[in-house]
Amino acid sequence: MSIGATLYPNDNADLDTLIRHADHAMYQAKLAGKNQLHFFNAADDKQIAYKQNKLQEIKQALTNNEFRLYYQPKVNMKTGKVFGAEALIRWHHPDKGMIPPLEFLPVIEGTGLEIELGNWVIHEALQQLTTWQQQDIDLEISVNISSFHLQSPAFFDQLKEALESHLDIKPQRLQLEILESSALGDLKTISAIIKNCQTILGVNVALDDFGTGYSSLAHIRDLSANVIKIDRSFIRDLLIDPDDYSITEGVIGLAKAFNLDIIAEGVETTEQGIMLILMGCQEAQGYHISRPLPAERFQTWLTDYTPNPDWLYYDQHTLSLQQKKIILLQLTSKQWFEKVLSLSDDNQIELSLAKCHLGAWLNQLEQDKVFNHHWLKGPIQAHDAMFNKARDLINIKSTLDIDIKPNAISEFKTTYQHLDTLLQSDDAMV
Repeated sequence: MSIGATLYPNDNADLDTLIRHADHAMYQAKLAGKNQLHFFNAADDKQIAYKQNKLQEIKQALTNNEFRLYYQPKVNMKTGKVFGAEALIRWHHPDKGMIPPLEFLPVIEGTGLEIELGNWVIHEALQQLTTWQQQDIDLEISVNISSFHLQSPAFFDQLKEALESHLDIKPQRLQLEILESSALGDLKTISAIIKNCQTILGVNVALDDFGTGYSSLAHIRDLSANVIKIDRSFIRDLLIDPDDYSITEGVIGLAKAFNLDIIAEGVETTEQGIMLILMGCQEAQGYHISRPLPAERFQTWLTDYTPNPDWLYYDQHTLSLQQKKIILLQLTSKQWFEKVLSLSDDNQIELSLAKCHLGAWLNQLEQDKVFNHHWLKGPIQAHDAMFNKARDLINIKSTLDIDIKPNAISEFKTTYQHLDTLLQSDDAMV
C-alpha cells in the first residue's frame, strides 16, 4: 500500500487543495515502489504537473504514430559482413521536429507507458525483420529492454505473443539488450526471466554497456547472456588511455572465458577498429560504420556498403604475437603524438602525460620477453625522449600562454619519427 500525505499548517491551503496535494504525494509514493510513504511539497506539485503533461504528450505521440525506429548496422570487421542492427527509437514531433531519446525516455521511466512503448518497439522490430526477410535480407535486430519492462508481470507472455504473431521470423533473429547496471536490482528475478526468454522463446540476450556498472563474474554467470557489449566510453579513448585499454582487454577476456560473443559500440575510427581486432573483438557498431538510419534508408546503405579494407587485411593475414604488439605500439604512439600536437595548436592543456601506452607497456614487454631484449632499449629511450619533449610543449602552453616556437614542435616531431622508425625495424623479433 502506498500513502501520500500533506501537513497543515505547513501546507497552508484550503481543504480541497490539501486533498489534491495528498493525492499528488500518493502518486509520488507509487512511483517510488510498493509500500511507500511520501509527503507533499511544492516542488513535488510542479514536478508532477510537468511530468503528467509530458506523459500525456508522449502517450498522444504513440497514438499518433509519431515514433520511428532507426537502425544502426553491426558488422564483423574482419570479414566485412553486416550481420545485424540495433533498433533505436526516435520521436518525430510534428512541430518540434526530431526529439532525441534522452528527452523523453527518462520521463516514462517506471511507468506503464514505458512498458507500452517497449512493446511497440518489439512489434515494430519484428515487423521490420519480416520486411527484410521478404527482401532476402537476413539480419538480427537488437532492441533495448528496460529493467522495469523486463520485470513487468506480463513481459514474457507479451513477448511470446509478439513472436507468435511473426512465425515467419526465427526467434534468434531478435536480441534483447539489457543494461548490465539495471540487472543489479533483482539479479535472481531478472536471471530467471532471461533464461526463460532464451530457452523457451529462443531469443538472444546481450548485456549492454558492460563495464560501466559493478561488473562481476557473477553477472556473466547468472545472467546467461549470449553477447557482451563493450561500452562506447571505453572505446572512445582506447588508443590514448591505457586504463580504458585494460578494461576493454579484460572484458574481451571474460567474454572468451565464458564462450560469449562480444561487440564494441561507439567505433568511430579505422584505428579503433584495428586495435579491437588485434585484441580479439571482431564485431562492432559505430559512426565510422554508419549512424542510425531510418528503415527506408537502411536497405540503400546495405546495398552500397563497402567493408573497410584496413580491417579486412586482418582476415587475410595471420600475425604473430610480436607483429600484433608492434602494430598496437604504432597505433597508440601515433594517436598520442597527434593528441599532443593538437594541444599545442589550441588552448587546451587537459592531457595527462602519465597516460601513455608506451610508458605503460614497454617495461612490461621487456619482462614478458616478447621482443629482443637489446632492441627494446631503443624504443624505451625514444619514448622517454618523446615524452620529455611533449611535457615541454604542454608546460610552455600552460604557463606562458604564448605561441609555441616552431623548433619546439619540430623537435617533438623528430623524437616521434625516430620512435616510429624503430618500431618498424625487423630487429624487434626475439
